[in-house]
Amino acid sequence: MPMTADDPLLPSPDSSAWINPLDNTGDGLEGATSEVIDYFEASTIVFPARDRQGQLAPPPDEHVLDYLARSHSLVDEIEALARPSAGTVCVLDTLPLCDLCHREEARYDTYVVRDGHRTGCFLGPNCFADRGENRLGTGQAVYMMTYAEVSPEVRRVCDVLCRRYGQPSLWP
Repeated sequence: MPMTADDPLLPSPDSSAWINPLDNTGDGLEGATSEVIDYFEASTIVFPARDRQGQLAPPPDEHVLDYLARSHSLVDEIEALARPSAGTVCVLDTLPLCDLCHREEARYDTYVVRDGHRTGCFLGPNCFADRGENRLGTGQAVYMMTYAEVSPEVRRVCDVLCRRYGQPSLWP
């Protein structure tokens, strides 16, 4: 599916997973809350951190566009709330250093087990390959990239969205 400014978010989950607001089971707020949680858990994207050759690889452009459209308010807020985000990528001005080796730029915002506790950290590709979750998505790892690394296709769509919403360009 081509990326367009008309619908920059990832597709909605299968309509059979949508909550039916008219189906009141009598559980009140607790029941409704449970249904919403179930919906978002069923819709959560878990994306492999490695490509078909086994190499660590960034998520697809559609995920990058979804992130940028949400983080820069380039989509309708209600639509963004109703459609779960990919949660696989973020775009930063600069990359931090790896929290473990302190030598390479971090590419992943993830979790590692330290002293028996799961703790968040930034990992470079080598440390991530050794200790990371190896999955991208909410509650897993997030691939970090810079604005300079955003593809020309995603840039073109973002430029259209910025003009539509009266915002300055995202690119320096």
